[in-house]
Amino acid sequence: MAKATRYTKDMVYEYISKGYWTGETTSELWDRNAELFGSMEALIDSRQRLTWLQIKQRSESMAVNLLDMGFQRDELIFLLVPNCVESYIVRLACEKAGILCFTALTGIRELEIEYILKNW
Repeated sequence: MAKATRYTKDMVYEYISKGYWTGETTSELWDRNAELFGSMEALIDSRQRLTWLQIKQRSESMAVNLLDMGFQRDELIFLLVPNCVESYIVRLACEKAGILCFTALTGIRELEIEYILKNW
């Protein structure tokens, strides 16, 4: 089950009413950009360049695959990968599937990983 956040309902309402936040999720924003700018490059790393549409297609496919593998809504995936195109696709896929994605830098040590996973 998802953990509570530090934001109260009043804070959320205030931030939305002032225009600081929208009701749009990150994956919805990326999908909208795929509709508007499909053939334009969105993510580039040292190995590849992907367009908005390619990211949408790959994140949707991965979301389905995660659910087919048995991951459940609000289940946690711990992602320990370098800052690369795939890390963004996994995070978008998790959001689309309702899976929580916890990311960490690849430089952290085993003890730090253990602490994170035990205290999540």
